[in-house]
Amino acid sequence: MMAYLYPVIWFAAGLIMIFKLRQENKIFIFAGVYFLFLGGWWLTNILYPDYHMFSGNMGWILRGVTALSLAVVSVAFYREKKRTEAMLENDKEEQSIPNDTELDALEPAEPEETQEAEGKEALPEEESPDTHRED
Repeated sequence: MMAYLYPVIWFAAGLIMIFKLRQENKIFIFAGVYFLFLGGWWLTNILYPDYHMFSGNMGWILRGVTALSLAVVSVAFYREKKRTEAMLENDKEEQSIPNDTELDALEPAEPEETQEAEGKEALPEEESPDTHRED
């Protein structure tokens, strides 16, 4: 009974990749099909032990399919990594160069406007404590 656990795990992983993870990247469809292939391979080995699915010519077929799948997934991973790095680099450049509206927001407001915004009224110049009156 424990021998059937491996095919079930391979099938489950393949189905999860195909139906759940394909929204993230289409390469998960390919990887899911590969895992379904592995589940079928293990199940065939259990149901027909005379075929010797992991030795001889069948073993070499499995190794070849596995190497091909690894190469395809590795190329897809490399392309995705380069694309993600380029997107992050573009985001950094866009954030470091302020546009006109951001520059307008950075200009200081006049003192009277800031005092009014705080709820304080500006004192007239003649009543300000810093001016000296000559009588």
